[in-house]
Amino acid sequence: MLALILVLGTVACGLDQTAGIVNNDLVGKWRWISTDGGFDLDIHSTPESTGKSYMLEIKKDYKYLLYENKTQIHKGTYNLLPKKSIHSGEMERFIQNILGTYSQPIVLNGRVQIISKNEFIISENMYDGIGSGFKRIE
Repeated sequence: MLALILVLGTVACGLDQTAGIVNNDLVGKWRWISTDGGFDLDIHSTPESTGKSYMLEIKKDYKYLLYENKTQIHKGTYNLLPKKSIHSGEMERFIQNILGTYSQPIVLNGRVQIISKNEFIISENMYDGIGSGFKRIE
């Protein structure tokens, strides 16, 4: 019985940690502006250098739409969760389960860093990783 109480307590604590993660500041339409990083900071991609524009629409109900050159290429659900950042050493907000980054020049899963009300970055959680910047459209 004690083991059951401990397991339920652990699960409840885990739920409490994620219950406070909000998406209000991410909801909207976002235009990809650049991807930068890499081991030697040698990666720098933009819509101009790739010939591709991307728009990420993040919805309040934890769904998203991804457009490439104004054509929808993917839709699905995303998660926000707390995770320890290797950059700050602190628990930060991470977004996950958006279409993988290896088929596009943009990072869609990783640490969310709010720059301003109209700009944020999604960064891989690794020292030689890359990050993509997004600017609010709506």
